[in-house]
Amino acid sequence: MGSRGKRLLPLLTLGLLLFTSCISEEVNLSLDRDGSGVCGITYTIPRALIETETMEEPPDFEHPDPLLPVPLSREAIEQDLEEHPGLTLRSYNAEETDEHIIVRMELGFSSVEALDAWLARGGQGVRREGNSLIITLYTPEEAEFDEDTRAFIEAFFGEYTVSWQVRVPARLSSWEPGEQVDARTARLVLTVSDIVQNKAPTTWKVSW
Repeated sequence: MGSRGKRLLPLLTLGLLLFTSCISEEVNLSLDRDGSGVCGITYTIPRALIETETMEEPPDFEHPDPLLPVPLSREAIEQDLEEHPGLTLRSYNAEETDEHIIVRMELGFSSVEALDAWLARGGQGVRREGNSLIITLYTPEEAEFDEDTRAFIEAFFGEYTVSWQVRVPARLSSWEPGEQVDARTARLVLTVSDIVQNKAPTTWKVSW
Protein backbone atom coordinates (compact mmCIF):
# COMPACT_ATOMS: atom_id res chain seq x y z
CA MET A 1 0.00 0.00 0.00
CA GLY A 2 1.36 3.43 -0.95
CA SER A 3 1.82 6.34 1.43
CA ARG A 4 -1.48 7.86 0.34
CA GLY A 5 -3.26 4.58 1.11
CA LYS A 6 -1.61 4.42 4.51
CA ARG A 7 -2.82 7.92 5.28
CA LEU A 8 -6.35 7.06 4.21
CA LEU A 9 -6.62 3.81 6.17
CA PRO A 10 -7.15 5.38 9.63
CA LEU A 11 -9.77 7.70 8.15
CA LEU A 12 -11.59 4.83 6.43
CA THR A 13 -11.61 2.92 9.70
CA LEU A 14 -12.74 6.04 11.51
CA GLY A 15 -15.47 6.61 8.97
CA LEU A 16 -16.89 3.13 9.56
CA LEU A 17 -16.76 3.63 13.31
CA LEU A 18 -18.50 6.97 13.13
CA PHE A 19 -21.16 5.66 10.76
CA THR A 20 -21.77 2.97 13.36
CA SER A 21 -22.36 5.66 15.95
CA CYS A 22 -24.45 7.60 13.39
CA ILE A 23 -22.74 10.90 14.23
CA SER A 24 -25.23 13.05 16.12
CA GLU A 25 -28.01 10.80 17.30
CA GLU A 26 -30.97 11.67 19.48
CA VAL A 27 -33.10 8.80 20.77
CA ASN A 28 -36.35 9.26 22.69
CA LEU A 29 -37.61 5.91 23.98
CA SER A 30 -40.87 5.40 25.87
CA LEU A 31 -41.48 1.96 27.41
CA ASP A 32 -44.87 0.61 28.50
CA ARG A 33 -45.39 -1.98 31.25
CA ASP A 34 -45.94 -4.80 28.74
CA GLY A 35 -42.56 -4.19 27.06
CA SER A 36 -43.94 -2.40 24.01
CA GLY A 37 -43.38 1.24 23.26
CA VAL A 38 -42.26 3.97 20.91
CA CYS A 39 -38.73 4.94 19.88
CA GLY A 40 -38.07 8.24 18.14
CA ILE A 41 -34.66 8.64 16.50
CA THR A 42 -33.02 11.67 14.89
CA TYR A 43 -29.76 11.25 12.95
CA THR A 44 -27.71 14.33 11.99
CA ILE A 45 -24.98 13.40 9.52
CA PRO A 46 -22.36 15.88 8.27
CA ARG A 47 -22.08 16.03 4.50
CA ALA A 48 -18.32 16.40 4.87
CA LEU A 49 -18.18 12.79 6.08
CA ILE A 50 -20.25 11.12 3.40
CA GLU A 51 -19.10 13.21 0.44
CA THR A 52 -15.54 11.86 0.48
CA GLU A 53 -13.41 9.95 -1.96
CA THR A 54 -14.29 6.76 -0.07
CA MET A 55 -17.52 6.77 -2.10
CA GLU A 56 -17.89 7.17 -5.83
CA GLU A 57 -20.78 9.54 -5.27
CA PRO A 58 -22.82 10.83 -2.33
CA PRO A 59 -25.59 8.50 -1.11
CA ASP A 60 -29.06 9.06 -2.54
CA PHE A 61 -31.42 9.21 0.42
CA GLU A 62 -34.44 8.60 -1.78
CA HIS A 63 -33.32 4.98 -2.26
CA PRO A 64 -31.72 2.24 -0.15
CA ASP A 65 -27.98 2.71 0.20
CA PRO A 66 -25.90 -0.41 0.98
CA LEU A 67 -22.95 1.74 2.15
CA LEU A 68 -24.81 2.77 5.30
CA PRO A 69 -25.07 0.22 8.15
CA VAL A 70 -28.44 1.60 9.26
CA PRO A 71 -31.03 2.38 6.57
CA LEU A 72 -31.95 6.04 6.39
CA SER A 73 -34.29 6.56 3.44
CA ARG A 74 -38.01 5.85 3.95
CA GLU A 75 -37.94 3.16 1.29
CA ALA A 76 -34.91 1.47 2.83
CA ILE A 77 -36.42 1.58 6.31
CA GLU A 78 -39.74 0.17 5.15
CA GLN A 79 -37.97 -2.65 3.31
CA ASP A 80 -35.78 -3.34 6.31
CA LEU A 81 -38.68 -3.47 8.75
CA GLU A 82 -40.30 -6.20 6.68
CA GLU A 83 -37.50 -8.43 7.97
CA HIS A 84 -37.94 -7.28 11.58
CA PRO A 85 -41.31 -8.39 12.97
CA GLY A 86 -42.56 -6.40 15.90
CA LEU A 87 -41.52 -3.02 14.49
CA THR A 88 -43.59 -0.44 12.62
CA LEU A 89 -42.65 2.89 11.09
CA ARG A 90 -45.00 5.45 12.65
CA SER A 91 -43.51 8.58 11.06
CA TYR A 92 -40.58 9.68 8.89
CA ASN A 93 -39.04 12.97 7.80
CA ALA A 94 -35.76 13.83 6.07
CA GLU A 95 -34.20 17.16 5.21
CA GLU A 96 -30.92 18.28 3.71
CA THR A 97 -28.98 21.45 4.51
CA ASP A 98 -25.70 22.73 3.15
CA GLU A 99 -23.85 21.01 6.01
CA HIS A 100 -26.02 18.13 7.19
CA ILE A 101 -28.51 15.45 6.31
CA ILE A 102 -31.11 15.13 9.07
CA VAL A 103 -33.37 12.08 9.33
CA ARG A 104 -36.17 11.81 11.88
CA MET A 105 -38.18 8.64 12.39
CA GLU A 106 -40.49 7.13 14.97
CA LEU A 107 -40.72 3.38 15.42
CA GLY A 108 -43.35 1.47 17.33
CA PHE A 109 -42.08 -1.75 18.89
CA SER A 110 -44.02 -4.69 20.32
CA SER A 111 -41.13 -5.81 22.53
CA VAL A 112 -37.73 -4.65 23.72
CA GLU A 113 -36.23 -7.68 21.94
CA ALA A 114 -37.63 -6.52 18.60
CA LEU A 115 -36.11 -3.07 19.00
CA ASP A 116 -32.79 -4.52 20.14
CA ALA A 117 -32.52 -6.71 17.02
CA TRP A 118 -32.96 -3.67 14.80
CA LEU A 119 -30.46 -1.50 16.69
CA ALA A 120 -27.80 -4.22 16.80
CA ARG A 121 -26.54 -3.57 13.25
CA GLY A 122 -25.42 -0.12 14.34
CA GLY A 123 -23.52 -1.40 17.38
CA GLN A 124 -26.30 -0.32 19.74
CA GLY A 125 -28.87 -2.20 21.72
CA VAL A 126 -31.38 -2.29 24.53
CA ARG A 127 -32.38 -5.15 26.80
CA ARG A 128 -34.66 -5.47 29.79
CA GLU A 129 -33.60 -7.09 33.04
CA GLY A 130 -36.51 -7.03 35.47
CA ASN A 131 -37.25 -3.38 36.21
CA SER A 132 -34.16 -2.11 34.41
CA LEU A 133 -33.21 -1.18 30.86
CA ILE A 134 -29.60 -1.79 29.85
CA ILE A 135 -28.79 0.43 26.88
CA THR A 136 -25.72 -0.04 24.72
CA LEU A 137 -24.93 3.30 23.09
CA TYR A 138 -21.89 2.06 21.20
CA THR A 139 -19.93 -1.16 20.69
CA PRO A 140 -16.30 -0.44 19.66
CA GLU A 141 -14.60 -2.03 16.70
CA GLU A 142 -11.05 -3.34 16.94
CA ALA A 143 -9.09 -0.25 16.00
CA GLU A 144 -6.27 1.80 17.44
CA PHE A 145 -6.13 5.54 16.86
CA ASP A 146 -2.83 7.37 16.60
CA GLU A 147 -2.46 10.93 17.86
CA ASP A 148 -3.23 12.48 14.46
CA THR A 149 -6.49 10.52 14.20
CA ARG A 150 -7.47 11.42 17.76
CA ALA A 151 -6.86 15.09 16.96
CA PHE A 152 -9.04 14.70 13.85
CA ILE A 153 -11.83 13.18 15.94
CA GLU A 154 -11.75 16.03 18.42
CA ALA A 155 -11.61 18.72 15.74
CA PHE A 156 -14.20 17.32 13.34
CA PHE A 157 -16.69 15.61 15.67
CA GLY A 158 -16.18 17.46 18.96
CA GLU A 159 -19.64 19.04 18.84
CA TYR A 160 -21.54 15.91 17.77
CA THR A 161 -23.36 13.97 20.47
CA VAL A 162 -25.29 10.81 21.17
CA SER A 163 -28.34 11.54 23.32
CA TRP A 164 -30.72 8.99 24.83
CA GLN A 165 -33.86 9.94 26.72
CA VAL A 166 -35.81 7.08 28.30
CA ARG A 167 -39.28 7.14 29.84
CA VAL A 168 -39.98 4.05 31.95
CA PRO A 169 -43.31 2.57 33.17
CA ALA A 170 -42.92 3.68 36.81
CA ARG A 171 -40.99 6.12 39.01
CA LEU A 172 -37.24 6.06 38.45
CA SER A 173 -35.06 4.46 41.12
CA SER A 174 -31.64 4.95 39.47
CA TRP A 175 -30.23 6.34 36.24
CA GLU A 176 -26.54 7.06 36.79
CA PRO A 177 -24.83 8.47 34.85
CA GLY A 178 -27.10 11.04 33.27
CA GLU A 179 -29.80 13.30 34.63
CA GLN A 180 -33.40 13.03 35.70
CA VAL A 181 -35.88 14.88 33.50
CA ASP A 182 -39.01 14.04 35.51
CA ALA A 183 -40.22 11.27 37.82
CA ARG A 184 -40.19 8.66 35.04
CA THR A 185 -37.71 10.06 32.51
CA ALA A 186 -33.90 10.15 32.42
CA ARG A 187 -31.46 11.50 29.84
CA LEU A 188 -27.83 10.80 28.98
CA VAL A 189 -25.77 12.90 26.53
CA LEU A 190 -22.24 11.94 25.46
CA THR A 191 -19.94 13.35 22.79
CA VAL A 192 -19.23 11.15 19.79
CA SER A 193 -15.48 11.69 20.23
CA ASP A 194 -15.57 10.31 23.79
CA ILE A 195 -17.70 7.33 22.77
CA VAL A 196 -15.61 6.36 19.75
CA GLN A 197 -12.35 6.48 21.68
CA ASN A 198 -13.72 4.30 24.47
CA LYS A 199 -12.31 0.78 24.05
CA ALA A 200 -15.11 -0.76 26.10
CA PRO A 201 -18.81 -0.84 25.15
CA THR A 202 -20.61 2.32 26.29
CA THR A 203 -23.64 1.29 28.33
CA TRP A 204 -26.30 2.97 30.48
CA LYS A 205 -28.63 1.41 33.04
CA VAL A 206 -32.00 2.94 33.90
CA SER A 207 -34.11 1.35 36.65
CA TRP A 208 -37.54 1.87 38.15
